[in-house]
Amino acid sequence: MASDKSKKKLFTGKRALIALNIVALLVLAGTTGLFFKKYQDAKNANPEKLQQAQVDQTISEVGKLYSLPANEKPDVATVKDKEALKKQYPFFDQAENNDVVLIYKEAKLAILYRPATKKLVKVGPVNVENGLSIRTVGSDAERASIEKLLTDNQLTFTSGGASKTQLSGVTVVDVKGTNGEQAKKLAEIVKGSVGTLPAGEDKQADVDLLILVGPTAAVTP
Repeated sequence: MASDKSKKKLFTGKRALIALNIVALLVLAGTTGLFFKKYQDAKNANPEKLQQAQVDQTISEVGKLYSLPANEKPDVATVKDKEALKKQYPFFDQAENNDVVLIYKEAKLAILYRPATKKLVKVGPVNVENGLSIRTVGSDAERASIEKLLTDNQLTFTSGGASKTQLSGVTVVDVKGTNGEQAKKLAEIVKGSVGTLPAGEDKQADVDLLILVGPTAAVTP
């Protein structure tokens, strides 16, 4: 996993996009989908931030090319390391440095725009994560295919090691009982089901969603 520090360099802008450990409401957005962990105001951290006048001008230019959400202001950021982005996010496969991305969180819309040519490069769905954490539990062999699915879908997780009880199949547990919808979405991704924590298994209250992987799990990415 890339560090916080290195990934902060990928974008600059008004409320720069921090491409750290990309989870995104645990919702699949398809191959053109874009997953970001969170937004962060970088106005005091990055001297290359976009000024409000630049933001307004960019939104105006894009609005002439695409019907933008009427009741939402986007987060706007400039691509500064296209190669790093291309490796991490399929959405940026055609990006060039100094392209600008507009993120509409409520509308779940991402727009990649090229000011140099005043053309749209790509438009796709985006889901923005609320900071949920995921952990897998099971033997190394049993977790392998599940963790590959998580990685392929650009979902960040930690490995919790072997289970203390006999597990079967793939079960997603809403540890805190407040993320039921996200648990369902995650269960779809890992081809499992939502369930409860077995008696004798550690609750692991420091995470939001726990994936228990038993020996009968058979997952084909």
